[in-house]
Amino acid sequence: MTVAHKWTFALFALVFFGGVHAQQTHPDAPFLCEGGDGSSDQTTLAEVVGDGRAHFVAGTDDCPSTADRCREKAYLIPGDQVLAGDVRGDYACVMFPDNQDGHADWLPRNRLRPVLAQPSTSAWEGDWVQGDNRITIRHDNGMLRADGEAYYPMADPPPDQFPGGPNLGAMGGEARPSGHHATFVDDACEVSAFLVGKFLVVSDNHQCGGLNVRFDGIYRRR
Repeated sequence: MTVAHKWTFALFALVFFGGVHAQQTHPDAPFLCEGGDGSSDQTTLAEVVGDGRAHFVAGTDDCPSTADRCREKAYLIPGDQVLAGDVRGDYACVMFPDNQDGHADWLPRNRLRPVLAQPSTSAWEGDWVQGDNRITIRHDNGMLRADGEAYYPMADPPPDQFPGGPNLGAMGGEARPSGHHATFVDDACEVSAFLVGKFLVVSDNHQCGGLNVRFDGIYRRR
């Protein structure tokens, strides 16, 4: 799937897959689908199942539904992993992290199943980057240790526009991961991270630095 879709950071819903309660759900999912209300506060890692392409479904007007006009060109294939949250009838709001900005929209719940296997702590380790923002994660005895830096608007902005330099932010802390989720707390700053394949999907509580500084985004190993 190569079509990027604008998505925003929000809180999300507890997902049920075909009536089965999903395990290892966590708060602070970092995405919002069009037409979703973000009224709940849970998310989970899920895998696309079934045969053939699973096309995303729009959330506008009377969608999501099985109507042809609701079906989007962008699609996933069996085995792709997504973060799943808000539920509307037979559809779940999902976010697929990709090499662009990620794609968030609706998928039929019967094309999803929860991923229950817990990754090793070593799978989290690395130097994760998103633009100029950086999060470094190390592991020891089942615990994760993180530290990171974030900037607004960037690490080295034009001096004529930002003569005082960028606004700065920092995060850190230790966490014991629960499934594919970990939360790092350092004083007032709280950073929620989801390990989704080769991506780290991150959101924060807006208390991690100067004005407009956010750790929110999709990070890749450097």
